[in-house]
Amino acid sequence: HLFPGLVVPLELRESSEIFSEKTANAKKTILSMFEYLFKISKGALSRHYVRGVVVSHTEKAEHLINAFSLLKTASNGAAMPMVIPLFERKEALVDAEKILKNIFLNKQFLKSIKNDWNGRMELMLGYSDSAKEVGVLSSRILIAKSVHQMEKLLFKHKITPIFFHGSGGSIARGGGSLSDQVSWWPKSAIQHYKATIQGEMVARSFSSSQVFERQVKTILSRHPKKALRWNQEVEKFCLGVENQYRTLVADDDFIEFLEKSTPYLFLKELRMGSRPVKRKKLGSIQDLRAIPWVLCWTQTRLLIPTWFGVGSAWKALDGKEKARLKVLFQENPLLSTYLKQLGFSLKKIEMGIFKLYLDSGDLEASLKEKYWNLVESEHQLTLKFFKDLNGKKDLMWFRPWLGESVTLRSPMIFPLNILQIEALKNKDLGLIRESTTGIACGMLTTG
Repeated sequence: HLFPGLVVPLELRESSEIFSEKTANAKKTILSMFEYLFKISKGALSRHYVRGVVVSHTEKAEHLINAFSLLKTASNGAAMPMVIPLFERKEALVDAEKILKNIFLNKQFLKSIKNDWNGRMELMLGYSDSAKEVGVLSSRILIAKSVHQMEKLLFKHKITPIFFHGSGGSIARGGGSLSDQVSWWPKSAIQHYKATIQGEMVARSFSSSQVFERQVKTILSRHPKKALRWNQEVEKFCLGVENQYRTLVADDDFIEFLEKSTPYLFLKELRMGSRPVKRKKLGSIQDLRAIPWVLCWTQTRLLIPTWFGVGSAWKALDGKEKARLKVLFQENPLLSTYLKQLGFSLKKIEMGIFKLYLDSGDLEASLKEKYWNLVESEHQLTLKFFKDLNGKKDLMWFRPWLGESVTLRSPMIFPLNILQIEALKNKDLGLIRESTTGIACGMLTTG
């Protein structure tokens, strides 16, 4: 009776394809692990040891049913840990409600929710991969729509939703000020708060009891005051941003641009993360892992996932559409939050520093010119969007002290950028590691 109380319950996580019938050996390994779990937890509840099994890349109901079936086989009738879908890509977030409807057709799955999981169902939301795929703004809107749809469906089935926000510290991975993050969440997401705390955010959030208490009070004091509203202008604008962003990252030369203009190729040598920097041979943006992807753009001072495409999409609207958007960006908590995050990102961009990275790389001259013109013109258009929409010259009008901090820190990072550029030329792994760490500390964002 005492032993489980001394154990911190784990959460297991595995890709949906591992649970599929096509990978029999992998399934056998997972089944053995589940069987061992129930063996060591005999006499107590298995969720005291493993509270949940996260199914990455959940895109079909059968992905969850496969994991559930393996757990059920191993449990031999005992109470089971929770099966948690992780909706990461655009398609999965769009289909999340439909996926859940199909899952609920399985009576055993529903029964397990009621009996084993206390009538709760956890749903993990992937900010990083969705932002990598479609850009930050479209990612936030996809998640917001999905969360509200899923909440409504679960309430209909008398199930309590636990929304697990799989976000990181940087804006491109779902981060930002806690009050801004929760401002557009449904009430259930605040009542049962769960989010990942990663990297430097661990120290920043839990460095003292006072800081931690403030974080808790921020969550407890937030209740959505304004409904999320979407209209034709918002949809058109966001689709325009997404199309511009996806055109950039799907370009035939983009991967070469990434590899030869950022430290990306060297990140695997530095062994700074818990997982590989890519899923397989690098052929498209889908093969990139989100953390090194964001880290590269932070290091080179371009922060591209947060803002690229915004300026062009704004330029394409007519006067009436722009006027309606101006009102919605003030009224809609998600859109107004994004505007703050955009200002923060634009404040940290240093186009001159990025140009040094681009010029010093091995990219062909024609591609250097092509990508410089792309990012420089889009950056100017995005600055215009920000000023047109907000009517403020100060990018950090909402938090002046943070703007001053960025202004003071930014020039101090320049020498580290220069050192890193030289280290990349000379393939000096020691100096690359030191400069990467230094730049991350200066930017207060590892990604």
